[in-house]
Amino acid sequence: NSPYIRYVGAIHEQVVNSQGNKKMVFADKLEFLHTGYSGSIARSKAERNLPILISEMEKATTEKERRRLYPYLMDAYNNLEDYEKTVYYAKKCIDNGYQQIGLEGNFYETLILAMHNAHKPVEEVLETIDKAEKDYPQEPFFPFLRGMVLEEQTDYIGAEQAVLKGLELRKVQEEKMSKGIGVSDTARGMLFYAYERLGNIYSLKGNYEKAADNYFKALQEHKYRIESLRGLCKILQDTDDVELIELLNSIYDRKKDGEFMAKAMKGYVSQGVMSYYGKNVNSYEEGYTYIATHRYDSAVVKLGNRYRELVQLGILGINGMNERPQDGYMEILVSPNYLDRFNDYSKENKAVRRLQEYRVRLGLEKK
Repeated sequence: NSPYIRYVGAIHEQVVNSQGNKKMVFADKLEFLHTGYSGSIARSKAERNLPILISEMEKATTEKERRRLYPYLMDAYNNLEDYEKTVYYAKKCIDNGYQQIGLEGNFYETLILAMHNAHKPVEEVLETIDKAEKDYPQEPFFPFLRGMVLEEQTDYIGAEQAVLKGLELRKVQEEKMSKGIGVSDTARGMLFYAYERLGNIYSLKGNYEKAADNYFKALQEHKYRIESLRGLCKILQDTDDVELIELLNSIYDRKKDGEFMAKAMKGYVSQGVMSYYGKNVNSYEEGYTYIATHRYDSAVVKLGNRYRELVQLGILGINGMNERPQDGYMEILVSPNYLDRFNDYSKENKAVRRLQEYRVRLGLEKK
């Protein structure tokens, strides 16, 4: 409410005290739930913010005003997957000595991932990781990134050493956090990936016990990681069904996760395990369960119904277009005669009624 304390800036506004006779302090009992960086809205925010940021950059008259915009331009381009410009502005932030409180290594983290996504030479990526580890020797995020890059280069020994180093640094972080000491915790989001890397490496080495252990740890961090689930099931494919189900049930809920598991595990587990998790699946994924249990007639019916629904939706979509798409996909699914017949049928508005009936049947629309 004080007139001399105001937000400044068009994007990512900062609180400024124009009088300078009051200081702002940390309110330890005040909590904010900030969802502004949720994945579902990050891209739309970037699309909204970028033109404003570019306009602000054009209007900036001092280097200080321009420097303030570098981190926000980096974030916007990163969310829009323009990795070349992300690299450019991340380097600008690092060159200007920027640091974010609580996210001290964030500019290096964004830079390295953007370089990787932009397919920069491996030597450049590793050189940047070297610089990041020199500046932030206690941050496990960078050894995890090194492990990712080295694994892709089939340097499995180097990848293993890097990931294990990251996990040791992570233990130090967790100990500090348990004592209430605030530290950057961005590496937490990489834990599942780090364990999965070790699972892959130990599997290649033939050390299946260690591989299974690390795949399981990866799933404890991110249970919907298909690669880790398949890696674990492949190693344990000769395990007794009851034992494997008991292990998986320590992570998954049979009813809630059945559909995911039926899709992810097909071809990697026995008929019994597929039947157990496929029992409550009612979507077309149930067809995979039928195939795994050799109930091919039921699988044909279930998957055939799904095929019919997709064909109907495709034709209804084409009917609403000014001209038929030329990519040829619909001709692969449906004969030209059927499409022509449907077009004649739709002239009487019966197609619209069919679409409404379909939406009602799916529960998307009421009668």
